[in-house]
Amino acid sequence: MLPPGSELLEPTACFDLMSAGFARAQRSASPLIEHRYRFGARVVQLRFAGPALFDTLGTALSHLIEPDDTAVDITIDLWDSESTGEPVSPLIAFMRSRIAYDHYQFLTPRHEIRGISNERVPATLDQWSGAFSLYDRERRHGVYWVEAAGNVPYFERAAPLRTVLSWALGDLGMQSVHAAAVGGPDGGVLLAGRGGSGKSSTALRCLEAGMGYLADDYCLIADSPPATAYSMYSVAKLNGVADLQRMPSFLPHIVNPEAAGDEKLMMFLAESFADQLLSSVAVHAVLVPRVTGDVGTRLEPISAAAALRALGPTTLLQRPGAGPEAMQAMSSFVRSVPCFELQLGSDPEQIPQVIATLLAP
Repeated sequence: MLPPGSELLEPTACFDLMSAGFARAQRSASPLIEHRYRFGARVVQLRFAGPALFDTLGTALSHLIEPDDTAVDITIDLWDSESTGEPVSPLIAFMRSRIAYDHYQFLTPRHEIRGISNERVPATLDQWSGAFSLYDRERRHGVYWVEAAGNVPYFERAAPLRTVLSWALGDLGMQSVHAAAVGGPDGGVLLAGRGGSGKSSTALRCLEAGMGYLADDYCLIADSPPATAYSMYSVAKLNGVADLQRMPSFLPHIVNPEAAGDEKLMMFLAESFADQLLSSVAVHAVLVPRVTGDVGTRLEPISAAAALRALGPTTLLQRPGAGPEAMQAMSSFVRSVPCFELQLGSDPEQIPQVIATLLAP
């Protein structure tokens, strides 16, 4: 069943309504905040209607800011109703209320809006924050809206605009993946695996040891030679007090020490670890972490198919609109470099040492 009111909208009409709402919001907001961010060879312009969403979402992207005169490939407009005083259109408000009443009926498992999201203009409504994201592929123009900046949960502040950036940059040859990446000026590794597999903790061990850091959860990849990973966010996360006890050196950098429940402890790295942040790295290998009962950490060669099983499903589950083309991009990537199982031992100092040895010339 389609959301009530959606039958009145042409494929681009919902986007146009939200874009018009941004135009009204930015006229009333003060000031309009514009920044350009580089993702590999592509530059995305973000236009914030006032400071509320910029303050909430901008920190994780600050390491990628480019000069104001840099040529733009993609534009994304961001606004919230609370700080700007500009509500969404009555038709969009009605649709949202019906979706909120029964999101299982009107949203796909990946939050795509049935009857609204389509090939040209994919659209999602996040049930946790209420964020509405749309992207017009022909115009290379996105819109992001939320009722109030305060509604944005910690995981969206840590990885802002992940969905709309994945749509936009995916069309230009950069595949977003659920993976970590570390290394140095001569190359790095991509760490693939579902949540809890050890990829984030491995990335943090490498950061703690002084290695270059690109991501602990989400990044971009492209296999056009050489195979390369690109930064999306300057964020690292600890899985609560247990991780912090194992890596207490990160305590001064935690920005949400009051985190409770499932909320992870976050660090924004652009200031404290600026010298270690990588905007891109040539990927020399894909590593699939696995925790063992042994003391030592070691590498065991695996097939590209095994690496794809670690990288593909967890990425597709988290990326609205991803389909066969995304799986093909990931398959091509893992076939372009050696793949290993990273068998994680209980001695934490060995983890970055093993990776550094793999990357040594």
